[in-house]
Amino acid sequence: MKHLSQIIFLLTLIFIHHISTALAGPPNKPYGPDILGIRLGMSMEEAEAIVRKNINVTWVFERNLNDLVKKKSDLVLAKPYLTLKSFVSQDQKEGISLYSAPPATNKLVAVARFVPLGKNDTQESIITALKGKYGPLHPMLAQPHAPVWSKVKGMKSHCKGSPSFRGTNTFIPIKLVETPKGFNNQNERDQRRKRPKAIPEIIASFWNDQTMPDCSPVLGAFFHGNNVLFGLVDHGPYSVYYQKNLKAVKQKVNSQPLPPPSFKF
Repeated sequence: MKHLSQIIFLLTLIFIHHISTALAGPPNKPYGPDILGIRLGMSMEEAEAIVRKNINVTWVFERNLNDLVKKKSDLVLAKPYLTLKSFVSQDQKEGISLYSAPPATNKLVAVARFVPLGKNDTQESIITALKGKYGPLHPMLAQPHAPVWSKVKGMKSHCKGSPSFRGTNTFIPIKLVETPKGFNNQNERDQRRKRPKAIPEIIASFWNDQTMPDCSPVLGAFFHGNNVLFGLVDHGPYSVYYQKNLKAVKQKVNSQPLPPPSFKF
């Protein structure tokens, strides 16, 4: 019984350390695998500099959860991984989205990327090359068309963040803050036609009221037509920051006075 009590005590300490590490928020230095040299924990400025060094950036989009939710009815828009800065190349064939988590607005917490496949690229050749960089696939999270690399233990699919395309004209507003020269002088119809139709985004595997203390960095790829998408997330620290920010946003809109009726009675 004495040995059993010691084992339970040690396991409890490990669990408390794991929880406290996840609740500490984004680490103060880069960690985990990289996408194009970009790693979680970097400053947003450092990550953006890498993007602009490697991509001919012409289009830049921004979106912030705090700007989206102005009143109670806007809370329907509140979802994980909305606060981002997204960069698209001049030919619109490549893009990278960098995510922050207010109030840690200068800390990179996730990355999404899409890049076109080359003429001689195949799914097999790409996955083989990725294995050479990132090592063996995760034995339980990886799928045939969606390889995954992570040190999470077991079948913790809730730790994944699926990379995908999201339209720039959806019901979730996004600001176009950087455009090609002369773009703003064109009429609205031509602007809609020429602007990028989609950006790479992360589809979260958890809900607004959840935290993910048992997660660690997860890097995933997904083959979509002639493109391959990448996503790099760590739901552990991100979900804690997201909860804090969402709570503050809800308090702000819930404290607003209700509008008076529009009719007499």
